[in-house]
Amino acid sequence: MMNIKLYIVIAASSFGLMIVGSIIAGLFGARGYTTDPQLEKTMLIIYGVLFLALSFAAVPILLRVFTTLQAQIGNGDLPPIRWIRKNEFVISCWVWGIFLLGLIIALPTALKDWFSR
Repeated sequence: MMNIKLYIVIAASSFGLMIVGSIIAGLFGARGYTTDPQLEKTMLIIYGVLFLALSFAAVPILLRVFTTLQAQIGNGDLPPIRWIRKNEFVISCWVWGIFLLGLIIALPTALKDWFSR
């Protein structure tokens, strides 16, 4: 079984930073500060990294929530649930791999779009 405390801290921190950043950006926008295109790109990178951290951290958290709830309703002894509990880290790695594959596929188009502006 994985220790998911680290993943909870990462998810909560990245989500909190996204909220705080949005509030600060809203305050600056309401006061009429003009946005610099370079600043916008920098903020987009920061928010992208925070979103990726939240997304990757959510996988083991949601796996644990799923198996815990299955155990609470009496399905904890079923073979698929036992297998998921036993292989939480392996399943997380597979899902992370699928996420990374999607990022690798999308990256050339995103970079092309990024530099064409």
